[in-house]
Amino acid sequence: MLFFRRVFFLLLFVPGFVKSQNNSFIFHHYTVKDGLSSNNVTCFLKDSRGVFWVGTFDGLNYFDGSHFYNFKKTKEAGSIINNAINQLCEDKEGNIWGGTENGIFCFDIRKNIFKNYQTPLSIIDSSSNNIARAVLNILCDSKGDIWATGLWTMIKFNNSKNLFEEIGHLSPRSDSLREYSFRRNGLIEDPSKSGLWLATRSEGLHFFDYRTSRFLSFKNQSNPVFQQRSVSALTVSASGNIWFFDNTFRQIVCIDPSTRKEIKKIDMGETVSHAFCATLFEDSKNRLWYGNWNSEMAIVEYKNGINVTSLKNEITNPLSVTGDFLWGVTEDKDGTIWLATNGGISKTNSSSSMYRMHWLEKKIPILKDNSITQLAEDPHDKSWWMTTYNKLYAIHYFPYSGKYTSYDLHNAVRNKNGFLPGPVNSLRIIDGKPVLCTWYGAWQIDTAKNLIYPFLPAPSVDPSFVIGDLV
Repeated sequence: MLFFRRVFFLLLFVPGFVKSQNNSFIFHHYTVKDGLSSNNVTCFLKDSRGVFWVGTFDGLNYFDGSHFYNFKKTKEAGSIINNAINQLCEDKEGNIWGGTENGIFCFDIRKNIFKNYQTPLSIIDSSSNNIARAVLNILCDSKGDIWATGLWTMIKFNNSKNLFEEIGHLSPRSDSLREYSFRRNGLIEDPSKSGLWLATRSEGLHFFDYRTSRFLSFKNQSNPVFQQRSVSALTVSASGNIWFFDNTFRQIVCIDPSTRKEIKKIDMGETVSHAFCATLFEDSKNRLWYGNWNSEMAIVEYKNGINVTSLKNEITNPLSVTGDFLWGVTEDKDGTIWLATNGGISKTNSSSSMYRMHWLEKKIPILKDNSITQLAEDPHDKSWWMTTYNKLYAIHYFPYSGKYTSYDLHNAVRNKNGFLPGPVNSLRIIDGKPVLCTWYGAWQIDTAKNLIYPFLPAPSVDPSFVIGDLV
């Protein structure tokens, strides 16, 4: 008899994506072993030429699909300003800009050198300038301007002067800087190209209007979108809506930027810990990829009800996500999702994968220290039937929902010879009901009556298959 001695997971080949509530994503990884400069990956950028750039806490990388090429700070002129990279963007000329823990760089594509820029001194609090050198966000806008934020100031590149200048600070006083401080992943351009949205630690969303050079916020707007609260993780969806995380009420919030109205809220209070959100990203399948500062990761599906799938780095599972902290997410045109984690890069593509992974032992306690002997799919509803060996059970599993029902074979009706089922040799679906063939006879399960009874083939059914399975 052929069976799995210990069930950890099943790899099943399927023709396409099967939506599942369990963590069935298959991840492939890139780490320092593959040439990456550091496993602590912070951000991605795919430029207009198709080159894939990767920022890490120890160097900049570009990936040609096969090899990683690294850039690190050296004593030579023209090297990168700092190795700890927070965010990347591409300007109209194809140059790559990056915000680091100590200033800003521009990689000149044509000259193959780095131009480096220090952030300007803070107008409101010069005593904090050493701290404020860190650039958390950088953005190349639709008009060709370069914007960046430090901890509490927004700056813009002045091309004629070849330097960055402070545009404005949100805090009216130096003692309130912390409340107004900007968040990582907290700067995006409005889909209408009319201004910039900014996320702050305690003072809600702010909007910088290009035309008026004015900040809109709770101080001058009665709109609830601008209410005082802790917000983070701004992201723009393909549909043109904006998502962010409300850390005060622990909700994922979606707004329509054209009307500046909240159109959806997803309560995460019962799902994740009370930790600030670090990353949000909506993919082309309308899944939200979520990561927080308590090293929790999740995928949130919201189109047909709310379903939250936890993502975890599992040492015993090499196909799980490679890290336990999510810094950033991006998606290729083919639907491949790339995750920037503190353990390297993980990528997955549910549309092109030939198989999905189902960790049944974690969902079905009966399978702990047990073995699966037979597996069959019901063609009517695509559910699975399986039988076990060490403890004799039949299990009806629904891969779409992760739900299951178990049937103890010791509770079966005895056959005419007084026997109960033994280990199952064959499992068939006949007239929508599973038939279990054992050395002591065959039994059928009636799910409506929750009954396991001896199988009596109908005249239309060739009984030879039972005999064949028992010989």
